Amino acid sequence: MPRPDNAIFRLSKAMARLADYETKPQLTASTREFFLTLAKTSEPPESKYFYDLVNSHDPAVIARADREISKDYLLHAIMRNTIAPVFLNAGFRGNVIPSSAQATVNFRVVPGTTAADLVVEIKKVVADPDVDVTFQGVSPNAVPGNTESPTSTDLYRALAESAGQLWPGVPVTPYLFQAGTDAGAWRRRGVPVYGIYPYPISNDDLSRMHGNDERVPIDSLEQGADLI
Repeated sequence: MPRPDNAIFRLSKAMARLADYETKPQLTASTREFFLTLAKTSEPPESKYFYDLVNSHDPAVIARADREISKDYLLHAIMRNTIAPVFLNAGFRGNVIPSSAQATVNFRVVPGTTAADLVVEIKKVVADPDVDVTFQGVSPNAVPGNTESPTSTDLYRALAESAGQLWPGVPVTPYLFQAGTDAGAWRRRGVPVYGIYPYPISNDDLSRMHGNDERVPIDSLEQGADLI
C-alpha cells in the first residue's frame, strides 16, 4: 500500500530543487585575472560582462554578467562550485515499494570551500528534514579544492616568456581548471605545478574535450610542440 512519504517521490522533489538551484560565482585571484584578461581581449558586449563580473558591486549587474558568461558552460564551470548528479539508487524489485532512496552528487568546488560548507548549503536548498545530506570521501572540514600555484615563480615566468616568443603580444593568464589533477601532491611539497594549453584552439574544439569528436588542429599541435 503506497504511503504519502514515498522515498522515491521525496528524493525526486529534493533533486528537482537542486536542479533549479544555481551556485553563486566565487572568484579566486586566478579567475579574476583570467576574466580581466578576457575583458581586455574580447569585443563588446562580452568584454563588459567579463569586467562587470570582477569589478561590479551591484548584485543585478553581477547576475546579468553571470547569466551571459554562463552561456559558455566551460566558463560557467570555472567561476563557481558545480553540481552534477551521478548516481541514483532505490528499490530492488518491481513489486516492492522501497523504504529508502539515495542520490550521489558530484561537486567540483572552488578552492576554499569545505565539505561542511556544501552540506549546509545543500540542506537549505533541499529544505526537507527527512532528506539526509551527507558527504563521502572527505572529512567535514577538508578543503577539497587544491591550492593554487603562484605566478611569481621562475617556472611560470619561463612559460610566459616562451609563449611570448611564439605568439608575440598575446597575454598570458592563469585560470582555475574545471577538472581534477594530481597537482595537490606536489604542491603540498612546495613544488609549483601548472597545467597549460600549449596551442591555439577554438572554443568549439575546446568544448569537445573528453567528448565526441575530440580533436586538435594539426597547425595548433605543431605550435604546441614548439612551445614545449
